[in-house]
Amino acid sequence: MLNLSPGPDMAFILGQPAKRGVRSGFSAMFGIWSGAFFHVIFAALGLSAVLATSAMAFSIVKWIGAAYPIWLGIQALRSKGAHMSVNGQEAPESGS
Repeated sequence: MLNLSPGPDMAFILGQPAKRGVRSGFSAMFGIWSGAFFHVIFAALGLSAVLATSAMAFSIVKWIGAAYPIWLGIQALRSKGAHMSVNGQEAPESGS
């Protein structure tokens, strides 16, 4: 029930169509809901218990969780805005 209540994730989902179009809103919804789905599945399978009892496993998951957004940021910086969209449309590719 907590996941169904309004919060930052719902504000993000509702804000995406207003900024970038309906397709972006569905992408945001799918991303957040799939993350919540996998969180529930892993918790049900006992990942939470393993992480609670193993400091090494917790550290590995923690560092992977920190490295992934850093990797996404590096990829975004390296792309130099090549796939940026304007008004929900794909930006044209430059010829140079």
